[in-house]
Amino acid sequence: MPARKKKTVADLFAANRAEIHRVWTQGIEDHTSVGALELVGSEVIARDTAELLDALSLAFRAENYSDISAPEFGGVIDLLEALSLSRARLGFSPSETATSVLSLKDAVLENLQAEYGDDRERLHHEIIVMNKVIDQLALVTFEAFVRGRESLIAEQHLALEHSTPVVSIWEGMLLMPLMGIIDTQRAQQVIETLLDAIVRTESRVAILDLTAVPAFDTRVAQHIIKTISAAKMLGAEVIVTGISPDAAQTLTKLGVDLSVLDVRGGLVSGVTAAFEKLGQEVRSVAE
Repeated sequence: MPARKKKTVADLFAANRAEIHRVWTQGIEDHTSVGALELVGSEVIARDTAELLDALSLAFRAENYSDISAPEFGGVIDLLEALSLSRARLGFSPSETATSVLSLKDAVLENLQAEYGDDRERLHHEIIVMNKVIDQLALVTFEAFVRGRESLIAEQHLALEHSTPVVSIWEGMLLMPLMGIIDTQRAQQVIETLLDAIVRTESRVAILDLTAVPAFDTRVAQHIIKTISAAKMLGAEVIVTGISPDAAQTLTKLGVDLSVLDVRGGLVSGVTAAFEKLGQEVRSVAE
């Protein structure tokens, strides 16, 4: 009686899809922290692994188990990159994300042993081949995760840099601490945000703190002057704080007339001046 023809890895994936999916999903959950599991959920893990398993089964039909840059692996790579970005945004660790792929090894090993257990040489070969391709896919996942996390960090920094919060620190008094580079688009946002806050709170004094603005030139000064002029039209006065001595000298050399600005050295002196404009004063309780 002739020996039964062994199935290919692609055949094994197709014939044992349900079992491979079950073991793979369980492996991911076993190696993922409780907090991370709560964020993503078992249903999402099951869905992601099912999609990856289908894409892998399709790729393996080409009998290519070494070159993941080949076209047949395109769908797999796309899914892994999307998964990595999603996990990065959810706060997963790099190892937890890579494990999403590496956990496939246990599921595949069981099927390889069942199919090639009576042929030790073939079994050894297939295990090495599958380990290599899964390791390559895990590396793709890790690299995509790092890129995704770097992109997320950059987005967060950009959002922080372009934030323009307005804080009501006293009745009739607002504080807007500016951070980062002020370009034309952001300057318009600053003006609109401050004017909206003045109208909404009926404030009479606003403090613009520029301590965290790294570049201060003629363009920045002109934007601030426009903001002050617009605020005056609404009946509010603007005090500017945080201009360093070096920045002041630079602006003077550039011909910017600082006399039109109510400039105070620091935030404390600016708040004190704001109280004076409100007809109040700051003094020590001990007095």
